[in-house]
Amino acid sequence: MIASIRKFFDIQILRNENQQLKEALTLAYRSSNFNCYNRSGGEVHGADIIRRERRRCSSGELHMICLDIAGLGVMNQRIGEPAVNLKVSECLQAVQAMRGVELVAQLNSGDEFTLLVDSVDAEGVVSRARGLFIASGFDGLYAAVGAIDPEKSYVQNADCLMKSVYFSKSA
Repeated sequence: MIASIRKFFDIQILRNENQQLKEALTLAYRSSNFNCYNRSGGEVHGADIIRRERRRCSSGELHMICLDIAGLGVMNQRIGEPAVNLKVSECLQAVQAMRGVELVAQLNSGDEFTLLVDSVDAEGVVSRARGLFIASGFDGLYAAVGAIDPEKSYVQNADCLMKSVYFSKSA
């Protein structure tokens, strides 16, 4: 009887520790500034989505969008970083709620993000996201949309697509 009670409490302790670790990992994968996945969270969850949706990736039904927020630095100087972070967070939450958006994650710096979206409305997502950011006082978005190569990692896909974003910024 005592052995089974000890075993029960040992199992409960392990379950509690497991839950605490899961919660810590969830927090580690989130951007505290923007309430979306950070780069590590994007890598893990993006890779899971790509792996799970391999058929959609191969058929071109799932796309990646890379975004760079135009005018973020100017806004930081004008109204301050905390206020800007709140505006970005609100815009990203609205983007995450859009039909067909499966993932929103910060990529590199504070103004670069990736989305995994249903390809049917990928350009529409970019257009609506651009409108949200402009309505929030930013200059807009630089964006690139591309099919996902299921043979490449999430980060490799994002890095390739970000090159297009950087090119459009310099043009």
